Formats: sequence, structure tokens, C-alpha cells
Amino acid sequence: MISTQVNFKTTGWSLIPGPDKVEDHLSSIGLGEIAEYDPHGIAIAFLAIPGMKLIHEANPSWYEWSAWWEQTNRWIGVGMSVFDVTGFWGGSELKTDCYISDVVALWLRVQEAYPAVWLHSPECRIYAANAFLAEYAA
Repeated sequence: MISTQVNFKTTGWSLIPGPDKVEDHLSSIGLGEIAEYDPHGIAIAFLAIPGMKLIHEANPSWYEWSAWWEQTNRWIGVGMSVFDVTGFWGGSELKTDCYISDVVALWLRVQEAYPAVWLHSPECRIYAANAFLAEYAA
């Protein structure tokens, strides 16, 4: 049985651009297909999430951009990186002290606008939502 109210207090996880489809999970090492998303649009998608607030603008670069979501005693910090060569969004590190359901809700909201956004673990695994929940919320 899956419990989405499992605590998820961690660093090193990110939302990243990836292939159009991830069935279960796969390694990000040597990933060939990566969606090209504008970091400005990704920032707008994060800030459209109820309760998300801008902490620091992308000044002087996107690496300084950060946002914060908080509800009661649960929170998620969101960062931003770009691929230096192309300027496309490279991913957003997540710092969390929340429920797994909070992370998945945030992720799926961003994925509504940008479907090739996936959860990336510190072990370089890219997850589809069902695989992440099966592994971490079981």
C-alpha cells in the first residue's frame, strides 16, 4: 500500500528536463534525449503553484533564482540551473522537509506545462511518478 504522507526530508533531488517519456526509471548518465525548456517559463510554472513564493530573482544569473513553498510545518526550496552552452533549463534542485505527496504535487503541476520534467535522485536515477511512489512511499 502506498502512503503519500511519508516524510521526505532530503537534499540532492532535482526536477530535470529529460526524454519525452519515462516508463519506470532510468539512469541520467549518458542521457541522450533532453527536452529544451526556457528557464523563464519553468520559473513561471513553479511560481504558479499555490503557496510558492519567489525568494531571489535570477540576478545576475539563473543560478541565483530560488523559490520557496511552505504549508504548516512542511516546506520545499527550489533552485534553478541552466545549460551554459544553450541557456536552456538544466534542472531545479529541491531541498525538502515535507511529505512525498507535496513533492509529487509540485512535480506534476510543473509537468502539466512541461511534460518532459522528471524527478532525479542523488544516485542519478530519473523517475516516473508511479515508480517514485512505489519505491519511496511503499
